[in-house]
Amino acid sequence: MGIIKTGKCEHSKSIVTSEGFIEFLKRNGKWNDVAAPETLIICFQPEAQKALTKKYDSPKIKGMRFSTILEEEKLGVCTFRMGAPAAACAMDEFAAWGVKKFIVVGIAGSIVQEINPGEIILCDRAFRDEGTSHHYLDSSEDIHASEGLCNLLENKLGEKGYRFKRGAAWTTDAPYRETMEDVKYFSSRGALVVEMELAALFAVAKYKKVEIAAVVTVSDSLAGGKWQPEFFNKKVMDTLGKTAVVASEL
Repeated sequence: MGIIKTGKCEHSKSIVTSEGFIEFLKRNGKWNDVAAPETLIICFQPEAQKALTKKYDSPKIKGMRFSTILEEEKLGVCTFRMGAPAAACAMDEFAAWGVKKFIVVGIAGSIVQEINPGEIILCDRAFRDEGTSHHYLDSSEDIHASEGLCNLLENKLGEKGYRFKRGAAWTTDAPYRETMEDVKYFSSRGALVVEMELAALFAVAKYKKVEIAAVVTVSDSLAGGKWQPEFFNKKVMDTLGKTAVVASEL
């Protein structure tokens, strides 16, 4: 199983930067220059963001990229587009805006038999089987989330009494090319789930020198070579919302 290598060094200087893009928006009156929250919760499903705006009953203060400020200068939430390239661009911009901590709340597919839809996985590592992360950091097989923030999230999930597992994710750009060979390989390396963004987001966090943690709800299963989709299962959606609320309480 090959890992993409571009030969790009993380110390190479970018011509186009997120900081430059923000300055461009400001010059053209396209920027509502409110203070960035310290922590941003990244969602990929609207159900997660709705759970937070319902809990905090906050007005939608437009900051950047349609973010919602839940607590001024402390907490914000934004629904990102799916896929590593789009998610990485958005996170790069939020980091340039001034966000220091990112918590990802999403869904993922199980690739091991003992993990079923509706379960919670705290992802502390991701296998880099996508392209975006290799443009931020030197190539390697995997990349880690921020240990301190992961530990805080782990403790909070435990305090709430939620059952969960902590482990690695396999990040891929091609959800319709997840083969049995892939499942066997990445599960043998320690991956519990497959998704499309975490390796890229972990790479951006390291590159921009910010913290990141991630928690996902299992929405489907590929284990054993048979696909079991449960995306609209009420338990899956309810759990997704609950994990978003937990993330907001760190």
